[in-house]
Amino acid sequence: MEIYKTTNYRLFSFLQGNRSVSKKNSLVKSIQKIDLTMYKPILVDSQFRIIDGQHRFFACMELNKPIYYMIVENENINDALIVLNSNQKMWRQEEYLGFFAETKKGSYLKLKEFMDKTGMTISNAMVVYPDSQINSSHIKSGDLSIDKNFLADNIADFLNSEEVKRLKFRNTRPFVLSIRKAFEIYTKKQLNKLRKNSIMIPMCANYSQYLTVFENIIK
Repeated sequence: MEIYKTTNYRLFSFLQGNRSVSKKNSLVKSIQKIDLTMYKPILVDSQFRIIDGQHRFFACMELNKPIYYMIVENENINDALIVLNSNQKMWRQEEYLGFFAETKKGSYLKLKEFMDKTGMTISNAMVVYPDSQINSSHIKSGDLSIDKNFLADNIADFLNSEEVKRLKFRNTRPFVLSIRKAFEIYTKKQLNKLRKNSIMIPMCANYSQYLTVFENIIK
């Protein structure tokens, strides 16, 4: 299909029942940073009703940029609308990480290798690294910057020790958070005792309950 280009925003209208566009359109900043809309034109029917690409349309209109579009000849536009919307999804953090690990390498590759080695999720990696060094905005923006961190490495070794690996809940966020806290308040000797007696730890609802259990174990 041919790709067309226009700045006549009044040419377009919207299909009834399509997803509404949020007032805070995150695509505006993305397109300001790098405009790739020509590579993903909006889809319209023969009456120029937008089937797919409402957010792109409003972002381009707000920025006074041209609209790239393709005309879809489809007898059942409503079905096409449902299929397009049901199959669209936002990139997950893991997908951003994988992309930047391949293209930027650096800190992204370090984090991915750390996660592969320890079996951690991004969510748990955010817990064990120092506050604010890893967060979702850093991962998605391409600005992630981390250094080798001994605290994170030591927590990972603790969680992957033979004793702790027996716990089915060892990769849950409350437990990982409690271990991070334990490394801040306990001595090396106390942590070793906790590790050796980890079989005594029951699954708890939150990290504060785990800390109460830890206190009883190391006494």
